[in-house]
Amino acid sequence: MKINKILVPVDFSESSINGLNWACHFAEKIQSELILFHAFEIKKSYYENESFNDPTVITKDLKDEKKERLKELALHTGYKKKISFEYIAESGNFQQTLKEVVDKNNIDIVIIGSEGAENQRNYLFGSNTIEIIKKNGLPLLIVPQKKGFSKIDKIVFATSFSIENLEPILFLAKLSDQLQASLTLLHIACEDIETEENRLTNYQRLISKNNPGKTIHFELLYHETILDGINEYVLKNQVDLLAVYHRIRHNFFDDFFNPSLSEDLALFTAAPVIVFSNESI
Repeated sequence: MKINKILVPVDFSESSINGLNWACHFAEKIQSELILFHAFEIKKSYYENESFNDPTVITKDLKDEKKERLKELALHTGYKKKISFEYIAESGNFQQTLKEVVDKNNIDIVIIGSEGAENQRNYLFGSNTIEIIKKNGLPLLIVPQKKGFSKIDKIVFATSFSIENLEPILFLAKLSDQLQASLTLLHIACEDIETEENRLTNYQRLISKNNPGKTIHFELLYHETILDGINEYVLKNQVDLLAVYHRIRHNFFDDFFNPSLSEDLALFTAAPVIVFSNESI
């Protein structure tokens, strides 16, 4: 699957603008279109003003105003002539309007900027937004706070050796080709390492069969916990883009947003993270 359309929610905060700047570089590399999206709610004070008594006019005027701000942001990125932009501003609840935008525009991936490890529960628009993105089956790319774009040479996917991982791996294999980057499948073994080595051998055969001619690297590491193992790998290796898979019955996001776990996790600050879910791709 080629990434053709990238949705970038913008609330005009520093973190969302950082996510936008990163997305511009990314979109240029893979020749994709960027859709900038902003949701707003109309304050009661607008309706109480006698000169603004037509809700339709108010909504249209505000949409136009927000779109102009989005266009200004796009202009300031310096990418206006390099990639294609579209601008969407909608009035109403963010979660609902996001769902409608995703449904109507054939979005392939959502890119957001994060607020940093100390505010894991405040990623741009909160964990409710992530629930919506998961339900829409979209990969979510999270850009760490103040993380500028750098050339993506190494993509690492933390795999559980499951059949569910095959579609994300196919997605990442194509993305790595577009970026001319290497792809490594990382498995953290928490139990019998010998058993995991046998599983690795079988999984390598399966991946080779599903990705003929594609060079994919494999890493098998032992650690007491998966998250700590991923963290250790990120610290010791130059990882430019990390990918993980969220399963409904094992909520990765519960750990992802847990401050006691996230404070020292390099994966929240060292590299952008793509999160796939059961319904992604």
